[in-house]
Amino acid sequence: LDSIGFREGEEYEIQKAYTDSEGKLQKPDVVVHMPGKRDVIIDSKVSLVAWDEYVNTTDETAKSIALKKHIESIKKFIRDLNTDSYSKLYDIESVDSIIMFMPVEPAYHVLAKEGKSIVEEALQKKIAIVGPSTLYYCLKIVEHMWSVDQQNKNAKNKMTKINLGNVFPK
Repeated sequence: LDSIGFREGEEYEIQKAYTDSEGKLQKPDVVVHMPGKRDVIIDSKVSLVAWDEYVNTTDETAKSIALKKHIESIKKFIRDLNTDSYSKLYDIESVDSIIMFMPVEPAYHVLAKEGKSIVEEALQKKIAIVGPSTLYYCLKIVEHMWSVDQQNKNAKNKMTKINLGNVFPK
């Protein structure tokens, strides 16, 4: 986030505690504040145990079992995110989707190859699964939205000054 130019406390918050409408405390990993007072929630999810088994075994049967565990853990994370009441958090105007970040790029790529139906299922639940490389581009889109929003505000301010100058000449 910092490398894109976002500032913690301004454009994003890390593990800030929020209360939902039922009084339950929740801590999304990251909340990115977008223009128009909208927020995107990023939650980091990956099972390092299943992934480690998959990567470090040479036995094909064990590798296949570990891959299935990895995929099942991703399915569980999707179910958990789907049941989290992030949309009911006070002080957050969440867009309808959540970004599920998988910080281990190869684990993300295996999911993209082996679990295409999982990715589609997640999208139906308004959960976008991203890895480090795709998160960057996702956030660049948000950054672009910030830039366009700032340009629009600047242009509006200039037009207001020009119009006032015509109404109230010196």
